[in-house]
Amino acid sequence: PGNRHNAVISSALEATRGQVLTSQGRLFSAYFHSTCGGSTAAVEQVFSGQAPQGVLAGVRCPFCAQSPAYRWTASIHKDVLQQRLAAAPELRGQRLGALRGLEFCDLQGEAGRAASVRVRHAGGEVLLNANRFRLAVGPGELRSVALEKVVDGGETFEFHGRGFGHGVGLCQYGSQGMAERGYSCEQILGFYFPGGELTRLYGAETAASR
Repeated sequence: PGNRHNAVISSALEATRGQVLTSQGRLFSAYFHSTCGGSTAAVEQVFSGQAPQGVLAGVRCPFCAQSPAYRWTASIHKDVLQQRLAAAPELRGQRLGALRGLEFCDLQGEAGRAASVRVRHAGGEVLLNANRFRLAVGPGELRSVALEKVVDGGETFEFHGRGFGHGVGLCQYGSQGMAERGYSCEQILGFYFPGGELTRLYGAETAASR
């Protein structure tokens, strides 16, 4: 059962009570995702309007190859893609014609993650933030925008990709891989959030007395 008491989890919660990650003495958004596919992404490349941060600059990750989503393939019908994109907040009010082509632009990192997508359709073309495109299409099918190739099959687009999620911050399968190799939690967090520091805001006395 999901609510079953787990002594290991309870112990970990007690040991880390009151601890937070900071960068240069400030709290920051410690993003995480399932699988980076070879390298994590810089925050400004994924989330529009975010300023570059050294702690979220992206790192090469050799630790997540055991993930079932490290490499994947998905085939999506063009009509389905067109309907989903037409419903995206960024495109509401625009007339989106039949899809003619997709171009994944501004590839970043070892995983080759796209920062933007050019959508060509019967009425013209539109440029979208790649992560917003992924969410509009369906993140369960288009698992990431780290794509090795996109095949136009006539009625469908076939996507061959790496990783699962937006790619910013901590790679969950990568952190599992690091833990299995004997890295500590401090080393794991330091790897995915370079320059980040564990800071205890409260609970020091309680932790010290146990």
